[in-house]
Amino acid sequence: MKETLGVVVLTLNEEVCMERCLDSVQWADEIVVVDSGSTDRTVEIARKITDRVYTRPLTTFSEQRNYGARMCESDWVLFVDADEVVSSALREEIEHALVDSAHQAYHIPFVTFMFGGWLRHCMSSQYHIRLYRRAEDQWVGSVHEKVVTTGSCGFIKSPILHYSHDDIQAFLAASLDYIWMEVEKAPARPKWLIASLFLRPPAIFIKTYLLQGGWLDGVRGFTACAMRSTYELIRWLHFWERFRTESPQSDPYGTAPTLSRVMARFNRRLFGG
Repeated sequence: MKETLGVVVLTLNEEVCMERCLDSVQWADEIVVVDSGSTDRTVEIARKITDRVYTRPLTTFSEQRNYGARMCESDWVLFVDADEVVSSALREEIEHALVDSAHQAYHIPFVTFMFGGWLRHCMSSQYHIRLYRRAEDQWVGSVHEKVVTTGSCGFIKSPILHYSHDDIQAFLAASLDYIWMEVEKAPARPKWLIASLFLRPPAIFIKTYLLQGGWLDGVRGFTACAMRSTYELIRWLHFWERFRTESPQSDPYGTAPTLSRVMARFNRRLFGG
């Protein structure tokens, strides 16, 4: 017997893509929309398709998703963001999984439309658990949240279609929001902060552009990989700025190596000051 499925969509000012997203999941047994306080027509559009629309201030994304899961009554829950679409092929695989439930959760791949075209290489290897047997509080993490499950996890082949940012300005604006939330809610200084600041941005570019084949996506692929690396750089710079401990009144040469002291003394004699 096929088990029931509830779809949860988190929203905040998503009037542009709201209808497209909800139209793609109307086949589900229930649709739950959790809005964070939209000021556009997002809620109005959502209520034309489902009466299960709730408003809840955003604390963390994991808490928001756990709340949405609690509002569902179905056996399974599928999480779809407002800028994502469930294709007909993905629908067929999900329905098959609900009939023959060999696992407790499923990884789903993503294909991303960004900067005016599909990125078929540098963003095509991303898998996330978005479909699982419903239980409370399975999401953890403030920004880059993920599902924690003790059961077995399967893989679905058909992707979620992710319609991401149209231009660089939109990418940067969204990135700064995510970074601010993550850094402000960090309970302590991250381990290997300085090493991450210097190593992770170029590593991300090498991974996405060279190893994952971003170069095959042309200029659009280079732009996406460069912006992803830029996101990582800004992210770790914000962590460094928040957790730096040096006092402005401290001696700038107090802990410097001997060579640095010598060079500083040489510069003062040569150029004054």
